[in-house]
Amino acid sequence: MPENHQNISPKDTRHPRSNTGGWHILLPFLAAALIQNLVAAFAGQLLVVDQAIHFAGGSYTDFIRASYEQMQGQNFTSLTLLAYAAICVIWFGIWYRREFLLTQRPARDYRCLVRQYKHWSGMLIPGILLFTLGAQYLSTYFINTLAALVPQWLAEYQGILRSAGLDDIRTSLPMILYAVCLGPVCEELCFRGLTMSYARRVGGFWMANILQALLFGFFHMNMLQGTMAFLLGLALGYVKEKSQNLTLVILLHIVFNATSAFIPGLVISADNPVSFFVCLFGGLIAAYAGLELLVRGSSPRIVEVE
Repeated sequence: MPENHQNISPKDTRHPRSNTGGWHILLPFLAAALIQNLVAAFAGQLLVVDQAIHFAGGSYTDFIRASYEQMQGQNFTSLTLLAYAAICVIWFGIWYRREFLLTQRPARDYRCLVRQYKHWSGMLIPGILLFTLGAQYLSTYFINTLAALVPQWLAEYQGILRSAGLDDIRTSLPMILYAVCLGPVCEELCFRGLTMSYARRVGGFWMANILQALLFGFFHMNMLQGTMAFLLGLALGYVKEKSQNLTLVILLHIVFNATSAFIPGLVISADNPVSFFVCLFGGLIAAYAGLELLVRGSSPRIVEVE
C-alpha cells in the first residue's frame, strides 16, 4: 500500500451543499457582534434589577451611578464576556460542523479522509513553542513601536485592559477562562473557521486570509490591539490553510494567550538599538521556523489505496 504524501487544496475535499454568495463571509462577524451586544444588554438588565432589590437608599442619581459603576467593574465585564464566549462556542461549533465538516468528502475513500484530517506529528510541539516565542517577541516590539508613534492608542488599550480585568488576569478566574480558554475557541470558530471557509468558497487563499484577519482585528475595537490581532490572524490563517486543521489553530491561539497572561517575562526587553534588532530578528526567525514546523507536522496527506 504505497503512500503519496502531498498537500491537499480545499477544492479537492470540500463539497459545499449550496453555492453561497460573498455576503455569507460577514455573517459570523455580525453574529458575534450581535451576541456580544445582546448578552451585555441582558446582563445589564439583570444587574439593574439586582441593584434595585438591594439598593440601600438615596436619590435616583445615586442608584444610576452605583449601577453604572457596577457595569464598569471587572466582575461584570469578565462574567459577561465569559457568557458571550460560551454561547458563541456552542453556536459557532454547530454552525461550522454542519456547514463545513459534514460536507467534506474523502479524496478517494473513507480511509483517505481519516489519514488526511487526523495527521499529527512530533514536529508540532517544537513548532508551537517556537511560534509562540517568536510571536510574543514580535507582538511586544510592534506594540511598543505603535505606542511610541501613537500614544493615544496605548492609553485606549490600557483603559480597556483595566475595565476588563486583564491588567491583573491572575486575580480573576472568569477572565482567565475567557482569555485563555473559551475566547480563543470562540474567535477561531468565528474567523479561521466560518469566515475564512466562506471566503475560500468565493476566492483565493490570500484574499480569504486578509479578509478574515481584517475582520478579526476590527472586532477588537481598538487600533493597537486590532493591529496586532490582524497580524496574528494572518499567521493563524496560514496555519489553518496549510494544515486544514482548526483544532491545531485553536491550540496555537490558546498557548499564545496563556503565555501572554501567565509568563509576561517571557519577552526580554531590549535596552539599546543593537539588542532591539537582535531580538526582533530572532523573533522573526523563531516565528517563521515555528510556522514551518507546524505546517510540515500537520499538513493533510493522501493515502492511495490499491
